[in-house]
Amino acid sequence: MESDGHRLTIRNGRVAYLITFSYDVPWRQLVGGPEWATTDRYDVVAVASEKADAQEVKSMRRRLLGERFGLGFHREKRRLPAYELLVDKGGPKMETSASDTHGSGFQGRGMGQLTVTNGRMPGFAKWLNSVILDRPVI
Repeated sequence: MESDGHRLTIRNGRVAYLITFSYDVPWRQLVGGPEWATTDRYDVVAVASEKADAQEVKSMRRRLLGERFGLGFHREKRRLPAYELLVDKGGPKMETSASDTHGSGFQGRGMGQLTVTNGRMPGFAKWLNSVILDRPVI
């Protein structure tokens, strides 16, 4: 999936994948829906009349899901097992970033290796939940 604020391009993508990015829901927490949303693949190109910021692009993706795929969506609360990130008794062992690099990112590089650029704990928890672990991370 690529987006520059004006054009959204998805190649060979699943609708469930688009839902996770449009609604900030980890794929493991998607419940229900037709089987084709997780199996069939689509190419999608959507062009906005004006350049949009990140929130507007997210809103456009949500409209696209409704208009092109007939998506109806609701959130519900459920009790789920979860992982909780806590600070060790000795205090945090990480150092504040001295980098002037804009943006942030989390990238796994094999077993037990993680590179974080300008990361914050909420982003780390979200990354763990979406990429690594099988349950929510708080």
